[in-house]
Amino acid sequence: YALRSVPERLADTELYLRYAQTIYEGAPYDAGGMRALRAPGYPLFFAGCWTLAGEPSARAVLWAQALLGVMGAALVYGLGRYFERQGAPAGIALAALTIALFEPYGLLLGILELSESLFSFSLLLGCWLLVTSIESKSLLRSLFTGITLGSATLVRPSSLAIWPVLFAAIFLAGMTHHAGRQWALCGLVGFLLVLGPWWVR
Repeated sequence: YALRSVPERLADTELYLRYAQTIYEGAPYDAGGMRALRAPGYPLFFAGCWTLAGEPSARAVLWAQALLGVMGAALVYGLGRYFERQGAPAGIALAALTIALFEPYGLLLGILELSESLFSFSLLLGCWLLVTSIESKSLLRSLFTGITLGSATLVRPSSLAIWPVLFAAIFLAGMTHHAGRQWALCGLVGFLLVLGPWWVR
């Protein structure tokens, strides 16, 4: 569908476009006096797609969102395989992949210039990094987990209510294990590195 036509733009899309235009042109982040009505995550995605396309192109954004949808489905499958290794019934990963590929609401959002597609992918990537970093006890991967979840928050700021609770829960669960505390703190550092500049601004 995205290859054939561009859907009619919604009011939220128009606002994202105005912010994205300022980023693309190197102008102050301001849309008609509404300086911070939207966090910069999705407008940055817009501007990045436009830069790659060489012009402000709705098709470039829709192509990128289609790619994110495919990669998101792959992450769903990867999470399913992880849970199968933890004892979940065989076939969970394949069933989850099928739902991710063909779920109608997700397909609809993929052809709209709205933040849901980017946020969903960021959330899935953050979840995949979370479980694999805990499994591998990798501090570098925990740092990337925090960076990814911070990036997701810049796309949908309402998710900010979730992540501090997550890091606190992991920290408390690892109170008796030095590695667990290190993982939580390293993830929190990555999270704050991404959000810090926006908060300071």
